[in-house]
Amino acid sequence: MDYYNLIKENAGERLELTTRMDDDVKLRNLLAYVMMKSDGKTKVDGVINVTLNRPKTMAAFIISALGRTSGQILVETEDKKLDTDYIKDFRRLAFAAADEKLLKLKLWKLKRYFDEQVCIRGGLAARCLFQMVDGVLDPDITCWDYRYVNYVPGEDGWASYGYSTRKKKSVIEGEKWYKSQGDKVSIPGKEAEVVEVWDKDHNEIWLGGVKVFEQEHPYGYVPVVIQGVSLGSMLADVDDIKNQNESIFYLIREAIPELNRLVSIIQTQALGTLFPPAQDALKSGATTPAENIPDYNKVMAPGSISAADIGGGISTINVGDANRAAMMAMERMDRNMNEGGFIPRQLDSPAPSGVALIIEKEGKDVIYLPRLETEGDALGALGDMLTVQVIQMGGEVEIGTLGHERKFNTEKLKGRYQVTHTFTVKSLATDAGMASLAAAYGNLMSDHDKRRLILQLDDPDGAERWLSYEEAERLSPLVKLRHIAIDLIAKGDEEDAKLLTDEMDVRLDQLLSGTVAENKSVAGKEPSQVVSLFGGGTGRSAPKAPPAPAEEIK
Repeated sequence: MDYYNLIKENAGERLELTTRMDDDVKLRNLLAYVMMKSDGKTKVDGVINVTLNRPKTMAAFIISALGRTSGQILVETEDKKLDTDYIKDFRRLAFAAADEKLLKLKLWKLKRYFDEQVCIRGGLAARCLFQMVDGVLDPDITCWDYRYVNYVPGEDGWASYGYSTRKKKSVIEGEKWYKSQGDKVSIPGKEAEVVEVWDKDHNEIWLGGVKVFEQEHPYGYVPVVIQGVSLGSMLADVDDIKNQNESIFYLIREAIPELNRLVSIIQTQALGTLFPPAQDALKSGATTPAENIPDYNKVMAPGSISAADIGGGISTINVGDANRAAMMAMERMDRNMNEGGFIPRQLDSPAPSGVALIIEKEGKDVIYLPRLETEGDALGALGDMLTVQVIQMGGEVEIGTLGHERKFNTEKLKGRYQVTHTFTVKSLATDAGMASLAAAYGNLMSDHDKRRLILQLDDPDGAERWLSYEEAERLSPLVKLRHIAIDLIAKGDEEDAKLLTDEMDVRLDQLLSGTVAENKSVAGKEPSQVVSLFGGGTGRSAPKAPPAPAEEIK
């Protein structure tokens, strides 16, 4: 099959989509704005062109926020004999090992690369090859730029994936396939187009339009994961591809040039107030010869006095209040930008209410959640893929980061289970709003549901276990002494641990003999609203009833 031409054909079909991606990159990189006439081709002269940094600021805050997310791996199964923690540990170390290899190659870690891809490109892609090289496991997950990934259709969907990029000669010479060819391959020029194609049976490399490498692989599937953001159009219209897998700019893409236009008009008009156009009229109405027109800077300079005949003189030309019209339009446009984009919160005085913080969180989630869901789905698919590849090796495999390697028995990775990767954006400000809402519910909702549905903790069950441990320590000093002794032993301080255990024995004997009273539980902290749910300062979880009136003393 001529994969090269099929890949090129698919690239042509995706041209509108990839053109949109290129335009989004120009927005993020702040391509200098130039005001054009209505034909879109002719530059408007005499304009101070202004390029606002709004898109770059927005991208920086969103990508940074995605980088601060808290990740969780959930393994679900009906097999009670399956060790789910073992599977979680394997996945964590596998991805950590893949990240370590990327860092050694001076490349971005998976999560950081995916963050920018889902924000700017609207999707992500990666090739996964976990294999033994010289007796050592090579954890190879290579990120592909979603912009340059194309597909070849097959009976069961996409039968193969192709990655088309231009690479420098030094980069090509450093790749495994090139090194394996010796002197058989010559690179045409300082850089060349490289097309890497994978199907379920084999892999081939095209260099400058010529197939230069081909090999079979044992997987039986395409070892590539590609995932688009589920935001944008999902219609079947032929010309609708440009509206699929939207980036973070999809609600403000058309508004940004108009905002630049308005600011440019305002700046140009502001400069015009310093140097307004002027006319020199004679009392008879005759025009002034060109050679006799006075110097503009001389007659318009502050404090200057110019002589003129009666009925004539120099006067400025009124061009209308363009500033006011532009400012009104800009105010409306700025509101539209705030509605469609993400603007970081400025310090409020007084502090925002809990409801305001919750509303702000819901607005951010519209931008965050589809992208985090895409990353989670992609990592889940990559995790499934690398697990299958490791199981195919059989026996034990050692995996992990330098100094933290661990051996895993591939038999324990087999079974019927489903692994889900999830991410939650963490923000102390929005957490304060959600904590206030949880406290305001009081006894209307169980603490378990508050942690799971409102606070959205990564591990609500684990949080409950820790709270149970703390409650046990409050109920019994003996339990607390035991926990402290265990910690001391773990730190190697066995002498202090021995003293504590001796004291525990004495207290236990006294308690059993009835010579000391049983300790009463120390009440934990009452949950309170971090910020007032509706503004106006902080508040407790629920107002307390006023004290009953004292009885009259007779």
